[in-house]
Amino acid sequence: MGIGDLPPGLERRYLSARLADIGRAYGPDHPLTRAALPDGSPEASAAALMALMGSSIMADSASVAHAVDGESLSADDPAVRLITVLRPIYREFQAEWGPLSAEERTLAGELGRARFAVYGKSIPPDGSRSPRIADGVVKSYEYNGTLAPPYTTFYGLYDRYNAHKGSVDPDRRP
Repeated sequence: MGIGDLPPGLERRYLSARLADIGRAYGPDHPLTRAALPDGSPEASAAALMALMGSSIMADSASVAHAVDGESLSADDPAVRLITVLRPIYREFQAEWGPLSAEERTLAGELGRARFAVYGKSIPPDGSRSPRIADGVVKSYEYNGTLAPPYTTFYGLYDRYNAHKGSVDPDRRP
């Protein structure tokens, strides 16, 4: 409920990217691809879905909050129709992902132990959940023809933000 609405242009581009992902992942003949890309291209389908979603109870965060509180979702709602197609595929993915994820964690642990057995302390840990202890002198260093400070200041933070103001996406919230 704490997630606000994104600007429509940004939302359309995100949706187009996700629809393109679905098309690439499942291929043109899969039921999910046909449901997600009824207008052929991800861009056209995203624009059509955005227009259709204007009539959905899930068109904005306030409507969603009202729908959840009042349990007023309809099977005819465009968002509900899309979720009806997505839900079984997502559940199948979750069922397959759980065991794979556990196996991946086991293999990563074995790989870390093997790396340590071969290289010992001559190389640093791989960076996944390993605490780092560093000692030494904190000092400036040369960077892009200037001397970079060894610490970040508020001035530097705001200077970087202001330096990139002109290149910010106009659909992006400030």
